[in-house]
Amino acid sequence: MSRQLRPDLPSDAEHDLELVLQASDAPSYNTAAVARRCGMPAATFQAWERRHGFPAPRRGPGKQRLYSERDVRALRWLQARIAEGLTISAALALLRASLSASPVPAPPVTPIGRADQSTGGLARRLEGAVLAFDGARAGAALGEAFGLYPVEQVCLEVIQPMLHGVGQGWHTGTVDVAQEHFASGYIRQRLAALLDFSNGADRPWTAVAACAPDDWHELGLLMVALFLARRGWHVVYLGASLPPDGLEERLALLRPTAVVFSASTAQTATALAAITRRLAELPPPQPLVGYGGQAFMHDPTLRDAVPGLYLGPDAATAVTRLEHALSDAGRSAPNGPLSHDHLRGTRY
Repeated sequence: MSRQLRPDLPSDAEHDLELVLQASDAPSYNTAAVARRCGMPAATFQAWERRHGFPAPRRGPGKQRLYSERDVRALRWLQARIAEGLTISAALALLRASLSASPVPAPPVTPIGRADQSTGGLARRLEGAVLAFDGARAGAALGEAFGLYPVEQVCLEVIQPMLHGVGQGWHTGTVDVAQEHFASGYIRQRLAALLDFSNGADRPWTAVAACAPDDWHELGLLMVALFLARRGWHVVYLGASLPPDGLEERLALLRPTAVVFSASTAQTATALAAITRRLAELPPPQPLVGYGGQAFMHDPTLRDAVPGLYLGPDAATAVTRLEHALSDAGRSAPNGPLSHDHLRGTRY
């Protein structure tokens, strides 16, 4: 039940204020992560810090600002009050008065360095959270990861090991179907949101990305799509189990630079082969057709039946091979020369 912190606050504002009070005060997010989570320019809350003394971030080992989950929620609370017509000074005065009058005890401060902020430690925290069906704790782990590391590194060293651990647990019987579905569904939502944030329509190259018919294992393909979008591609993501009917007409409308397919089983790879053979018969200009997925790793002979460019065993290799093939055809990459030292190893 909500506590009445201030009688002059609307019930929704009071509820949100209680969430501020209950949030962790551990320094977890850098400036860019806070700006993303709050949907406001960093210059705005840094100006509030200079003029009003709020927020008051702590400093990491490299002197960079580090903000807590409580800071993030407080900034959102202030945004909502400003949207209701208050000035920042009035909103801050209300926030401070409410906090000082609150009977809710503040959570203990976690000193910098106490929590394991390595990618391996974050992967373990994320895995524990999703196996406990704890979306809030999973969000905190991922938020911390994205605040500390580049998106590609988080995909490689946090998300991928977590998914591998969950998959291994499912095969050995220590993880049940519900846990596996929650983990994959949660990650799909987060990756899709990142793709939406990174994507853009007015870009020189377009990629259509889809799984083979009746193939529902899309997380690896989603990572490929995300990496391409962050490389400057416009990605049309069609997702799992692409119906083959009408594909040629859709591609004629979209006129993509490349089409990227994924198949995870021999059966879906066979269905994919039929699709790529049809696309190979399209009149020019034809899109570059690339494919990959677990099926072609488990049985390399399946590649012989699929016309197009095999993109390799992981997302990093997929982006490299796709852009190199286009470069060999005389088309320069939309974002310049590509280095994949930081992308290597994301399987799809």
